[in-house]
Amino acid sequence: MNILITGATSGIGYQLAVDYCQAGHKVYAIGRNKEALTQLTQQGVEAVDLDLTDYKTVKSALSQLPPLQLVILGAGICQYHDYHHFDGQSFANVVNVNLASLGYVLEAIWLKMDSPSQLAMIGSLARYLPFTRSGAYSASKAGIRQLANVLRTDLEPRQVSVHLIEPGFIETPMTKDNDFKMPFLLSVHDASKFITQGLAKKRSHIAFPWQLHLILSGLAKLPMSWQNTICRKLAKRAE
Repeated sequence: MNILITGATSGIGYQLAVDYCQAGHKVYAIGRNKEALTQLTQQGVEAVDLDLTDYKTVKSALSQLPPLQLVILGAGICQYHDYHHFDGQSFANVVNVNLASLGYVLEAIWLKMDSPSQLAMIGSLARYLPFTRSGAYSASKAGIRQLANVLRTDLEPRQVSVHLIEPGFIETPMTKDNDFKMPFLLSVHDASKFITQGLAKKRSHIAFPWQLHLILSGLAKLPMSWQNTICRKLAKRAE
């Protein structure tokens, strides 16, 4: 398969690029970390340094790709916002990288998706509850969920299956500075295994670990006032 992976120079994306390449696939890895790009190149991955928030650059670079059988959109950042001060620029930055940039990539590869092929988007289990300080991150991940659901409807006639991937806490550079407990923490190796197996089985929703997914999806069915109270208590406990 020809596989495109964004957010491939760190965390889950990096491990997916390595694992798919070692499995014999042609992997095109998009990221910004030059050291990681070099490491991927040395392992046989076609690595590209690309700013996904730059529309013209994205369109130009991705137009050079061959037909694709699998696309995994995993670029993302997280910046927390203290309730004492709302940083609008930081909010916009997170939403632009995590959500808006997907539009640039999708336009560029829209006609390159083979029939049949797979389009996977990495969201987060964080979108289930109103966790404090995570407004931008959770909003962007909730947007990814809705986008995936809409695209699944739109692309079915083209035989492009759309898959929503929602991990819990994964041990990555993005989570290492978290100042709170991360239950059911998984390694990137475990995450990659869940994702590759889920995509191989054509699962439309790949959520893991199952324990955290079960807890959060259950709590999300409670009245919103209860959810707010629970999240405030969790925040106080973490202080």
